[in-house]
Amino acid sequence: MLLNPPAEAEFQDWKGSRVSKYLIAVKEAEYESLKEQWALGDFTRENADATNQLTAKVQGRLEELWTLIEDVKTLGSEIEREEKDED
Repeated sequence: MLLNPPAEAEFQDWKGSRVSKYLIAVKEAEYESLKEQWALGDFTRENADATNQLTAKVQGRLEELWTLIEDVKTLGSEIEREEKDED
């Protein structure tokens, strides 16, 4: 790892900050917006190949967003486990 992970208290301070809450909310809204657009057929194109390519791109973005959101939400428990392992 390039950097030492933050202590649990440091992570909780960051996670509770206005900026962090805003970042998570923005990414959750982006995720929901992409899902809605997909459900409405906004990513349908003139032929199947173009639609499949765009759909794959959107699916990749959805997976990236989901991973980021979940990583931020679960990071605190991982840090806490690492701290316990060091004791």
